[in-house]
Amino acid sequence: TTMARYGLTPTGSRRTTVNGLQAIMTQAKQVYQNQSTGSTSTNLVLSYFISHGGLIYVFHGVSTEADFNTYATTMNTAMATFSNLTEASKINVQPKRIKVVKVARAGTVADAFNYFRVPQAQHAEFALLNDLELTDKVAAGKLLKIVSQ
Repeated sequence: TTMARYGLTPTGSRRTTVNGLQAIMTQAKQVYQNQSTGSTSTNLVLSYFISHGGLIYVFHGVSTEADFNTYATTMNTAMATFSNLTEASKINVQPKRIKVVKVARAGTVADAFNYFRVPQAQHAEFALLNDLELTDKVAAGKLLKIVSQ
């Protein structure tokens, strides 16, 4: 089972509905041991298994045993509000694709991004994608990753 796969010991479960969908809500414990110190700690896990369209959607909320009551309401609310996505702008999202481009002439990473018309607001993000700094020098012919529609 999913719970056994994660080393979880069930502590409770009940059938419920989430926005009219059949669901099972479970609580479980996960005890783990620190390999270097031998001390043990316990996490509590709140899970919802929601049946929708022939699939089972699973949501887990995890917290230390000491902090569980602090987060339980937030986790429960987040999972219990699962519903159909109906907003067209969210449904019709087209994926972005990583495109590999060849630097035309030597310069900085920022120069290369400007050459390929990467918006200034995305320079830092794309530099991170390439494991580079914007001020790093790049030689002509170097391959860089950029994101495009």
